[in-house]
Order: sequence, then C-alpha cells, then structure tokens
Amino acid sequence: MILLMPRFLFFSILSVVFSTALHAQAFKGSVTDSAGNPLPFSTIYIKELAYGTSANQDGEFQLKLAPGNYTCIFQSMGYRKVTKNILVGKGTISLHVILPGLVYSLNEVVISSGGEDPANKIMRNVIANAPLHAGMVTEYTADVYIRGSMEIQQLSSMVKWMARDQLKEQGIKEGDTYLEESVNEIIFKAPNIVNQKVKSIHSTFPGNDQGGSSVAVGYISQNIYSPTAFGNAVSPLTAGAFSYYRYSYEGANQYGNVMVDKIKIIPNGDGPQYVSGYLYVIEGLWCIYSMDVNINSQLGTRIKINQTFGEVREGAWLAVNNRYTVDIEIMGNKSAINYYTSIKYNSIAINAEVAGESKANAERWLQGKKVVSKKARLQVSKIDEKLLRLSSSDSPTTAEANRISKLILRQKDIIRRDSLKNNHDYIERYKTEIDSAARTRDSSYWNQARPIPLSLAEKQGSMAFDSLHAGGNRQQNDSSRSSLHLSKKLLKALLTGGRYDPDTLKYFKSKGLLNPFGLNFNAVDGFAYKTDFGLYLKTKKQGLVSVSFSPGYAFSRKAMDWNAGIMYSDHGRLKQEFSITAGSGSTDFNPAGAMAIENSLSALLLHDNISRFYLRNYLVLNHSIRISHEMKLSSSLAFEDNRLETNNTDFSLLYSESRTYKANIPAVSSYSMADHGNLQFETTLTYRPVPYYYIKDGLKIPRPGLNNTPTFFAGYKKGIPSGGFKTNFDFIHSGLSQTLKSGLRSQLSYSLEAGYFASKKTSYFNEYKQFASQPYLLGIKSMYPVFQLLDYYSNSTNTGYCEGHLMYKTPMLLLKHLPLVRNRLWTESLSGNYLYIPSMGYRLELGYSIGNDFYQAGIYSGFSNAGFQSVAFRVTLSIFSSKQLSISF
Repeated sequence: MILLMPRFLFFSILSVVFSTALHAQAFKGSVTDSAGNPLPFSTIYIKELAYGTSANQDGEFQLKLAPGNYTCIFQSMGYRKVTKNILVGKGTISLHVILPGLVYSLNEVVISSGGEDPANKIMRNVIANAPLHAGMVTEYTADVYIRGSMEIQQLSSMVKWMARDQLKEQGIKEGDTYLEESVNEIIFKAPNIVNQKVKSIHSTFPGNDQGGSSVAVGYISQNIYSPTAFGNAVSPLTAGAFSYYRYSYEGANQYGNVMVDKIKIIPNGDGPQYVSGYLYVIEGLWCIYSMDVNINSQLGTRIKINQTFGEVREGAWLAVNNRYTVDIEIMGNKSAINYYTSIKYNSIAINAEVAGESKANAERWLQGKKVVSKKARLQVSKIDEKLLRLSSSDSPTTAEANRISKLILRQKDIIRRDSLKNNHDYIERYKTEIDSAARTRDSSYWNQARPIPLSLAEKQGSMAFDSLHAGGNRQQNDSSRSSLHLSKKLLKALLTGGRYDPDTLKYFKSKGLLNPFGLNFNAVDGFAYKTDFGLYLKTKKQGLVSVSFSPGYAFSRKAMDWNAGIMYSDHGRLKQEFSITAGSGSTDFNPAGAMAIENSLSALLLHDNISRFYLRNYLVLNHSIRISHEMKLSSSLAFEDNRLETNNTDFSLLYSESRTYKANIPAVSSYSMADHGNLQFETTLTYRPVPYYYIKDGLKIPRPGLNNTPTFFAGYKKGIPSGGFKTNFDFIHSGLSQTLKSGLRSQLSYSLEAGYFASKKTSYFNEYKQFASQPYLLGIKSMYPVFQLLDYYSNSTNTGYCEGHLMYKTPMLLLKHLPLVRNRLWTESLSGNYLYIPSMGYRLELGYSIGNDFYQAGIYSGFSNAGFQSVAFRVTLSIFSSKQLSISF
C-alpha cells in the first residue's frame, strides 16, 4: 500500500515558503571541506533576509537574490562557520566556500565533585526553558521552497503480482524516483494555524499526468520544544526525559556572538520510543542552535531529522531549513523519502519577554496574557508563586527542571482553555490554496527557482517525466484510459473487495465475492460464508443515502444467512439518521460474547463450540437525532421472530465426527428459551458536556483534545405484547464513561453502568442483559472494558446489575524498567472489573497487562463473595478484531 501510493504516503508522513522575484540574480556555488570534499546539506543563511536554505547532497547550492549587499553565513556541523559579504549585481555570482574542520573545546569544562557530566546541567536548563521557547513566536509569514522526493528501491514479489495492473498503468518500477517541489507563502499563527498558498508546483508523482492533484506536499511546522514534537518517541527536551536518555558533553565552540555546546543524546534503549543523535545548545538562552537526530526504527521505518536555526530577530532563534530522511522497509518493499525546506521569513511577531529573558520571567510573561475568569487568574497566580521559588537557582536539579517545565505547560494550558471557553470562532488549522496558474511553470523556471539543486536520481526522474508529458502528449487517449481504469476498479471491487468511485456523488464498496474473512464455522451452521456490498449516494444537502446487502449461506444448516438495509444520514444541524434493516441468520445469545473467528478456531481445532445461537428473523426501524451538540437521542423498533437452533454438524479438523459437540444451549440455570415473536422498542439518550466548541456552517463542533468530560447515558427497552408477539418486559439502565489524561503519556479510563428489569412478565434468554467477556487464554477483544474471567453466559440476568471497569495506562510502570522490554513501544496497564447481581453476589477482577493497540498480555485475579477464586493469564490479538466477520446482527 505504501509503495503503490507514494504521494499519499508523502502527505501522511510529512506535513512555509520560497518565492523568487523575476528581476533577481543567480547566486550559486559549492561548499567543501579543506580537502575539497563536498559537504552535503550544508546550511546557507542570508542574514538580511532571514532566509535559510541548504546545499544538496553534492554540496551545491543556487539562490536568486535581488541586487544588493548581503551577509551570507555558511555552516555545517563539525566545521567552522564562514561568513561572506556578497554584492549582487546584474550578473551571476559563483562562489566556492571552504569550511575548515572544527574541534570542540573541552578545556574549560569543569566536572563536578560528584563526577556529573556537564551535559546534565545544560539539559536541565533546556528542559526548564523549553515551554517558553515553544511559545516564543506568535505569528509569522514566510516564503518557503518545499521539495519532497521518493525513491522506489525495491518491490516485493507479492506486490509485483497483486498490483501488476496498477504498477503497469502508473509506470511504477524499481529504481524510479518521484519528486514534488513547490513555491509557497506560509502564514503561521500560534499555536498551530497554518495557511499554505501554493504559488507554483511541479510534481512527477504518478497521477499528475491527469492534470495534477488538488493537494500539495505540506509544510512541516512542528515545534521541537513541544512534548509531542517527535511523535511516539519521547522528546529529549521535555520533562521526564532523564528517565529515557543520558546526555554526554562533547565540547563547546563560539559561533559568532554565541557559545554553542555539543550534546550527545544517548537513549537508554533502541526501541521506537527513543531519539538518538546530537543537539547543539546556545548557552545562556538554552535554546537549540541545530540538531541532528534519529527516531529509531518503528514498523520498518527509520527517520532522520536535521534542522538548523537562525537568529531571525534578536534573541529569537527559528528553524531556517529542515531536512527529513525516511527509510522504509516493510515485507520486502523498500523506499526512501527525502523532504527539504528553504525558509525566508518576511514578518515575525514574538513574545519579547521570552526572547530576552529566561525562565525567571515566566510568571511576568504569563500574567501579561489576557485571562478572563477569576478562577483562571487565581490558578495562574498560584503557579507563578511556585515558579518564582523554583527559578531562584541558575542550576536547577533534574526534579526542579521537570517541575518548572510541567508548571509552565500547565499554566499555558489554563490560559488556553480559559481563552477558548467563550470563543466559538472557527479557524481552519491547516488550509492549502493552490493558485490556478501554479502548474504552468516549465523546466526553465524551476532550474532558476529551486535553491537546492536536484540530485542525479531526481534529475533523471524529472527529465523523463517532462519529456513524456511535454506539450500535453499522452501514451494513450485520456478518455479511453480513464474508462478502462474505472472498469478494472469496478471488477476488482466486485471480486476481491474495495471501493469504486464512478463520479464524485456516488461510490460502491464491497468485501468482494472472494472474501477470505467471510468464512467461519460453528456447530449450528457448519461452514458459513458471507460478504458485503454497499452503494452510497451523496445528496446536495450534506446527506448520504446507502443501500447495503450482505448475502451468505450456512452449508450444514442449508439456509441463507443474509441482511439488507437502506439508510439516510443528514449531516446538517440535527445530524439525523434513518434506517430500515432486515435479515435472517444464526445469532449469538450474547452479542458481546465470542467473536466469529474465536469460535471458529475453537470448534475446528479443539472441538469446542464456545458460542450458543438462536435463529433471528428481523425487521428493524432505526432513528437517531442530535438534539444539540451535547445530546443525542437514538430509538429503534424491532419486529423479530426468534427460534431455537440445534447443532447440525460434528465436524472438526483434529477430531473424528464420533465426538459430538455440546448441545446448543447455554449451560446456566437462568436459561429460558422458546420460539417466540418479539416486538421491542428501545431508546437511549446520550449526553456529554462540551464546553469547548467552535461553530462552522451553523453547527457546533467540539474542539479536539479539550473536552475530556464524562459521557452520560440513560436507556429504556420495552417488550410490547401485541398480536403474535409474546415478550412483555421493561428494562431501564444508565451509566457514564470517561477517559482522563493523568500525565503526558498516561491516561485513566473508567465506565459505570447499572440496570434493572422493572417488569419481566415474559422474556427469554436472548432478551437478558449480557456482558462482554473473554474467559479463554487467547482472544481478540481489547482488554478494556471486558471481563476476563467470566463465562459468556453464566452471569446473564433479567433482574438487576451494577457493572464497573477501570484502567490506568502508562508507558513506564513495572516491567518496562527491565532491559528486555524497555525498548518496546508498549504501555502497561492496571485494571479492575466489577459486577454485582443481587441473586449471584459480586465478581471482582484485578489485573495487570502490557502491550500495544495490536496485542496485549496480562494476568488477572478473580474474587467473589466466597473470596479468592482464580488466577489466569490472558493474551489478546486485537489487531484481528476488525478483520473478522461477526455472525450476530
């Protein structure tokens, strides 16, 4: 997928801007060391223009500058900085710059009596000041040249076979290099609003021969001082970093009027949660001068980041060029991505207090912010008092540095939340506009405009593309090619699954006639196969109409297993949804019991049918409406004919058919079932306070990441005795759930629910309250909120119950301190599950687990009224839960 969609990968991984006046003159040259060896990706910074770029991998550079005098600074880590005064006139200027080697001085390093590395003191100051530098710039405009290229180094045999038509159609082959370059204007406003105006763009990515994409490679504008700047990896500049890294002082050198310390980052492990490499820190300001770091391998991906910063305003150091290298190696497929930016700042607004002072003035800076409420002012004031005490020392301890960083982040979050609570204006966070003439530039323009010359592979790829598509020529007629392409996509969607878009208003999705995940097995149906087809039509009023059909067949039961439906959803103010569904098939008594793949494996390999089924023929009317942006009401009316089922096969892969399956009856005393009709009405009201929202097109939309409020719900279900429908019961239930952040990377989740059957004149086992559980060693459900030691059916009830789940998840708790697992991108969890049923007493589970979103392993202890019950080990492969076909409806 990654290799067949290189352009999409680019937009996903790399998310301003360089322009050239027509009257500008060329300034080009090369950068080498004293021996004449090129210095790849050396930095060139034009001081008067606050303009930074870099040389290419051969040390070559090329700029367009208006006539005038300029101070040009050339630098590369490990070499002395060289400053040249350049007079640009009417002609082209060529310059060969030699950077002498540099040895970082250790002469003045004083090791403390305790033998502490001087890097620790430096990094404590960096960590303490990082939140201030993160908020230094309030807004800026810039001209930015962006280039991204992707080289297809190797395609696996599987990809070559499965995607041979797409590869041939798009002309993708091993060794090809694709690039996109653009000249942009970037408008940035803190904390994360970016407008990208694309003035010109040139792309050789597959698909651009059809007129070009409507999107462009984005501007990477992450703030390196943010705790999440390095994605899943722990930032070496954030509070708590000393738990993940050691730092080594490798010397200092004078760069102009600043002293720069070289700090080596030494991770405590080699997993994807770590960063390694070098930071260059400006003494006194405690900000980054440059960095050269690697984010360790994750899922076959290695990322290298090089950034150089310039003093764009006095005391304000911002990135003036960026280079990202991404090497991808997944299942025999290899590719390499390179991303560059050259930045020329046109206007910058900074917090002067932050630029000119250190952490000692944090409280004064934050007090100058507009804080609306008295409560927020009081909270900020209390934090100021703590910061004043902690900031009295110029050499904070590790604990003090962490505390300062966390307090400032907390203070800024209070101010941000307070300012947004009554601000409901919508502002698009990232907006891209492409000029209508952006794609009209020819190769001569780009040869003049690009400040970073192309590599040999990029040149070859660009020349081949431009030659092939010069003058609008095509290898075949566009309309016939498009028609053939659409026909192939429709056939593929029908046979093997996928999506087919004949136009912008409708699309077709299916799992395909050949759907391997549609095959399952149980003792009632035997082998059963099912697949899905759906047609979706977009309406003019932000609505969607869908028609779905899921045909299937149960081979041992010798019956169709199907369901069909029609649905209309309105995405307007009320966000209403109407649907009618009908179907027939074997259905698990417990919809939250065993998944189809779990029961299939258990039956085929162990001759144990862990699920119990009844036949459900149904017609259901559904409606939901968003009463407000905080409240939703869902209702349904179901007409059901429920019938008893018996086993129809004793087949198993490892056992002879002389061994029979257990009867298709839940082995519990509360079981009561007969053929019956069920006319059932159900309604649920959900409410979640949303104090932080914005208004877009008249709709209130929650602001992401701010509304960590609980979700409340209350529901009522009624069995209506009428005509041939027998059930007669009333069931009410309510509860709440919430997930809270308890640290930068920790969270606490809980859910509570209680219910009661107010009447139960006539009800059967399939109408009882059932509970989500995973009572076997291996399963595919997530561990929260699921009982791990309860049987699928033994606690089903038609009386009352109280249920609760709690999970605390953190990246470092117990086992993660051990060397063998420290390097894994795992989290650890402590959990508790509680269930009380008046007739049965209570059940309590306490557990510990470790893993990630794809798999987890844990150990659980169970308790009841009788005391301790059992200890069990559990493994969940939740990665498969989305790939199985459930046989319940």
